Amino acid sequence: CIMGFPDQSSVKPKVSLVGNTLNFGFSGVMNDVRIEMLDVSGKVVKSEMVNQSSVHSMDIAGLAAGVYLYRVSQGTEVISSDKLVIAE
Repeated sequence: CIMGFPDQSSVKPKVSLVGNTLNFGFSGVMNDVRIEMLDVSGKVVKSEMVNQSSVHSMDIAGLAAGVYLYRVSQGTEVISSDKLVIAE
């Protein structure tokens, strides 16, 4: 059990990029989850909260082409993070 998460695989989101929208799908309803986009220097360039939802869509149209890291966290616990490349 990780900080109240019964099984980490059940909270790790399925992530897909469709056009300028980054979609996060959770296996259950999530509360107080923060999704952040970080640039290569580690600076948070976009941040959104997920409350009472099992899906979330983030509009990334305003981000320049490049390499980013997305981070999904609840409180101080990082649920998931991965690299994302945005092409022109």
